Amino acid sequence: MCTVTFIPVNNQEFILTHNRDEKLTRSNSKLPKRRSFQGKELIYPVDGDKNGTWFCSDATGKIACILNGAFEKHISKPPYAKSRGIIVLESFLAPGFDQWTDSVKLQGIEPFTLILFEKGVLTEFRWDGKEKHKKNLSTTDPHIWSSATLYSKEAVTKRENWLTDWLNTEPTTPESIFRFHNYGGNDAKETNLKMEILGSHKTVSITQVHITKLHRSMNHINFVSQETTNFQY
Repeated sequence: MCTVTFIPVNNQEFILTHNRDEKLTRSNSKLPKRRSFQGKELIYPVDGDKNGTWFCSDATGKIACILNGAFEKHISKPPYAKSRGIIVLESFLAPGFDQWTDSVKLQGIEPFTLILFEKGVLTEFRWDGKEKHKKNLSTTDPHIWSSATLYSKEAVTKRENWLTDWLNTEPTTPESIFRFHNYGGNDAKETNLKMEILGSHKTVSITQVHITKLHRSMNHINFVSQETTNFQY
């Protein structure tokens, strides 16, 4: 898993969208809603197998979403100390993402890439299985991330070009970016934004958060159950 884009509309409006690309053997997930995790009220969908999540937000507009792998494809060697979906939730327990990334211990955790957004700061945080890598990114430029375990460097470059072409020809709105995540790409099913590897993986959901100065909204579609939800918070 997965594909993530961060799209700035202006200096106070942002769109963050996540395609969850998963193994067909995984259980169906639960729709996002307000849930309590260790005393924190958070908004997130729930993974059907591990009870963690891949996308989480809170009432202040903090967002964390995860992709499988760090910089390159790795060999999965379970059992791991903890599900990466639980790591996403635990990141909200610290006073801020910056403090959490500095202090969190990740030995025994499978490699991942975590995209964090808090108070106008966009952070890319990677764990490669041995070391942590963190950098803040521009919030005035669009960004796209593709899972290191599913997509080759060639596929990653194609997806970057597809996003650039889309933004050059389509409006920068939540609806348009959602369409990009649903229909973007003109290649094989394995590399299009809504992907499918026959008998192995496919895009099982899209989750999007739209943040403006006045409101925050979450839009989600589960392609397995054909359920949708859209709410402001």
